[in-house]
Amino acid sequence: MEIDENLKKLLSDWAFRQGREASATSFLEDPRLPETFLDQITAFEPFRARAIEDAKILWAMPFAVGFGMELFFPERIEIVAFQNWDETVQSLTAQMEYSDRMDGADCSSYDVRLERVGREAGAWRIIEIFSQTERAQMLEILEKMKEFFAGPQDQNNV
Repeated sequence: MEIDENLKKLLSDWAFRQGREASATSFLEDPRLPETFLDQITAFEPFRARAIEDAKILWAMPFAVGFGMELFFPERIEIVAFQNWDETVQSLTAQMEYSDRMDGADCSSYDVRLERVGREAGAWRIIEIFSQTERAQMLEILEKMKEFFAGPQDQNNV
C-alpha cells in the first residue's frame, strides 16, 4: 500500500520534534511533551504510557540539523493487524537527509523510525516508539548523556 499524507505528517512531526520549544538539555530539566504530540499517541494502555516515556527519552537528546533537511518516506508500506488494531505498520522508517554546508556538499543522512503505528479512531497514532532492544540502548545513551552534561565544567571557558 502507498503511504498516505496523514502517516507522512505523523512521521514528520516525530522527526522534527514538532512542538519541542527548548533545547535537549532544557527538555531534560522540564520533560513536557506538547499536547499536539500527545494527541498522536495511542489511547490504549500500556502502550500509551510506554510511548510517552520513550518519546521523552528521544526528545531529551539532541538531533542532527543542517541545511536542506528533507525527509524521504518509503514508497510502500505493509499494513498488518496487531492485537486490537486492524491496521498497523511495523518499523515505519524514513530517511532524513541534510547537508552540513550551505553549498549542499557533504550530505549526511540518518533513519527516522517508529516501531509501530496504527489506525485508531480514524487517525494514525503511535503505538510503539522503540523495540525492547532499542529502548535499552536509548536508556543507556540517555544516562551517558546526562552524566556528560552533569560532569565538571571547565571554568576557563565560562
